[in-house]
Amino acid sequence: LGLFLEIFRASGEKSLLFYWLYALGFCLHIYFDFSGYSDMAIGLGRIFGFKFPENFNYPFLSGSVQEFWRRWHMTLGGWFRDYLYIPLGGSRVSKAKWLRNVLFVWMFTGLWHGAAWNFVLWGLMFAVLLTVEKFLLGKAMAKLPGWAVRIPVLVVLLLSFVVFNASSLAQAAADIGGMLGAGMPLTSVESLYYLRSYGLLLAVAMVGATPLVKKLALRVEKARFAAYAEPVLLCALLLAVTLWSTALYLGDVHLGLLKTLAMTLTTRYHTRHIHCAENLRTCECWGLRSTEYCALLWLLLNFLFYLGLIFGLLSLFGLGLALFLLLCCCGNYAHKQRCHDDKNRLTYVSHCIS
Repeated sequence: LGLFLEIFRASGEKSLLFYWLYALGFCLHIYFDFSGYSDMAIGLGRIFGFKFPENFNYPFLSGSVQEFWRRWHMTLGGWFRDYLYIPLGGSRVSKAKWLRNVLFVWMFTGLWHGAAWNFVLWGLMFAVLLTVEKFLLGKAMAKLPGWAVRIPVLVVLLLSFVVFNASSLAQAAADIGGMLGAGMPLTSVESLYYLRSYGLLLAVAMVGATPLVKKLALRVEKARFAAYAEPVLLCALLLAVTLWSTALYLGDVHLGLLKTLAMTLTTRYHTRHIHCAENLRTCECWGLRSTEYCALLWLLLNFLFYLGLIFGLLSLFGLGLALFLLLCCCGNYAHKQRCHDDKNRLTYVSHCIS
């Protein structure tokens, strides 16, 4: 998702569809980034005996802006509530002072994220939204079905986070204008291409931002095979992530060197004005230097080394998996044998008593 956002910023062929894909991608990106770090902190704290509160609770399912901020970055909201909102008087004041309190809290919430005008505007946007929701739309929203409230709330959140991610007020205005269709085509060739390229990732991310995965995991945990499947799946996932990250790193390194070699050879090819009549065998010598031969040899040796490393890791994983399943089977057999022996002892004791 982060790469998709960079592609959008570098694109010169934006459209209405591209802007909305960008807004959706950024919301999911910042949610999984921040929520993932929070979950890591909670898990690491548990290892060392600390219990930290949850920080996110499926915020994109909120039926109102107020509910969103009870689900999003809950620790920050609690801090501002306890140390700024309540000391100012909270909600137990007149309407004018309550408006002042809300404006102060959300202005400082924006400044907490960064010393820039787009963050201030982002905070004041939520102050206005909460005020409108409280005094004008609250009763009407309560009468509507859930989906009819969640969709407009989600649209407002997408717009707000576009302002949050802008580098300046001018860029924020341009992004909001693009999302509203100001001088933008509906689609473009580039936006359709990236929709096909990242559509599946966005769909998986949207499903991951709902409780469906958690409910499925809880249901699987109750199954009889869960005790054996969970460590196997975790090991497989760890191995897959390790191989994928290694492949990405090696791909970047090798691709950079290959690009350098290709540019060098192409430049030399054109400067010598080599013309191929039929095939490469009729061309003049490319004139590879010794350093370039060494670079190609280094690429080949690295490729063979890491290919062997990957196959070695897969072999170790298979061996470990087989050993784990063997231990599980032995443990299960021993457990059944103990249960059988205990049953025989109880039968014998009951026979003696009778």
